[in-house]
Amino acid sequence: YYTSGFDEALIVTLDGYGSGLAGSVAVGRSGRITRLHGIEFPHSLGTFYETVTSALGFTPSRHEGKIVGLAAYGDPEILGDLLRRRFVQSNGGFRIVETNNVYFSRLLAAHFPKIDVAAAYQRVLEEVAVAYVGQYVKKTGLKNLVLSGGVIANVKLNQRLRQIDEFL
Repeated sequence: YYTSGFDEALIVTLDGYGSGLAGSVAVGRSGRITRLHGIEFPHSLGTFYETVTSALGFTPSRHEGKIVGLAAYGDPEILGDLLRRRFVQSNGGFRIVETNNVYFSRLLAAHFPKIDVAAAYQRVLEEVAVAYVGQYVKKTGLKNLVLSGGVIANVKLNQRLRQIDEFL
C-alpha cells in the first residue's frame, strides 16, 4: 500500500502461513492501515494449493505455477462440488474443513486425471478468494486493490480478482 501511489485502497494478503495469519483484508487510507479481517492458519488458501501441488507430484512452495498450467486442460466441475464443500464461509471469512488432511488430495490424484484435479483446485481457489475479496470491496466501496502474498502470484486468480464488478 505504501508504495502503491494510492491514497486509499483495499489491501489483501493471501499466503500460506506468514506471521500467524494466512491472509487478511485491511483498508489503507491517508497513510494508515486498519485491518478488517484476518484468516487464521491453518485455514490457508496457500496450504490448500500446496497440498494439491504435492499430491500431483510437484514440489510445494515452488511448482504451484505448474498446477495453474495443468488446470487449463482439465474439467473443474468433475471435482468442483466436492472441493467447494470443504469450505465454510462465515463471519466475513472462511474455514477449510479438515485443512491439514494431506491424504484427501492424494486420494483424488490417485483416482482422477491430474488435469481434472488441478482444474478443480484452481477453480475453487479462485471462487473462494473472489468471494472473500468481493465482500470487502462491496463493504468498503474502495476502487483500488493492493495485493500481497504467495497465493497472489497465481496469475489466473489475479485475472478473476480484476473482474470483480466494482473494479470494472
